Amino acid sequence: MLPESWADVLDRIQQALAEAIAVAEQRERAAEAPEPAATEERWQALSAALDERFAALRASIEQSEWQAAEADVQLGGAALALQAWREAAAAAGQRLAGG
Repeated sequence: MLPESWADVLDRIQQALAEAIAVAEQRERAAEAPEPAATEERWQALSAALDERFAALRASIEQSEWQAAEADVQLGGAALALQAWREAAAAAGQRLAGG
């Protein structure tokens, strides 16, 4: 079954193209303007992710502070041991020198 005239065929093609353009424009507008609920959900997700990173950073800082304090204690002990060794070495040196 063929159309009665080419004008009818061209009219149908033009109508189909106009509908396709309208649908494409509607999709484009929908993509440009996010839904408020989607924006709020995204904001909440980003906020939660940021909170998690800050918590991890705080934990890392606390661990670093604890490790630094532990290193200070060990260095303090090493400094005392070194001082005692230097005093003992000086005393041994005096005894060897006859003093």
